[in-house]
Amino acid sequence: TQEGWKARSDSINLVHIDFAKNRIGILAIPRDTLVDIPGHGQDKINHAHMFGGSELSCRTVSNFLQIPVNNYIELNFKMFVNLVDQIGGISLNVEKPLFYDDYAGKLHIHLNPGYQKLTGYEAMGFMRFRHDNRSDWGRIDRQHKLFEVLLSEIFRPVNLWKLPLVLNDVSSNTRPNLSPALIVKIGVRL
Repeated sequence: TQEGWKARSDSINLVHIDFAKNRIGILAIPRDTLVDIPGHGQDKINHAHMFGGSELSCRTVSNFLQIPVNNYIELNFKMFVNLVDQIGGISLNVEKPLFYDDYAGKLHIHLNPGYQKLTGYEAMGFMRFRHDNRSDWGRIDRQHKLFEVLLSEIFRPVNLWKLPLVLNDVSSNTRPNLSPALIVKIGVRL
């Protein structure tokens, strides 16, 4: 979500974890998808969070896809930036120039192409950029690429000693409705 918890969703990803097959599937839902939001009529799917938080977002996604959505993890930009910075940044290939300034939203993306180490703020800009001919589709591809690299960086041997600090930060800056037992089960599988 944006800086506060009562804001439009910036990104919505439905995650399915198959413990039996040890697989994780992610379905990104473009934030401008027109859906029926319970109690609010038709609107962009990212507005569900502003109207009713994570619970309404889950209900909206569940109704839209006609599948049960029982759990969520909600995080804000500050938490994401801190997470990346705590592990010393992430290295990835920026496929093309990504430049965009939104002074009102305090978002400044200035990334040149090439393989490079990104700070938390730069990683957030990489993940949020959608001002090209691929719009949300390019953004979704970048988000999947970034999440894959982020998970591999977190579990690198050099970062394992930081894991308790990272997990503490994650637990204090996210709003999940998952039980502690399920969080541990997911963490062990990653």
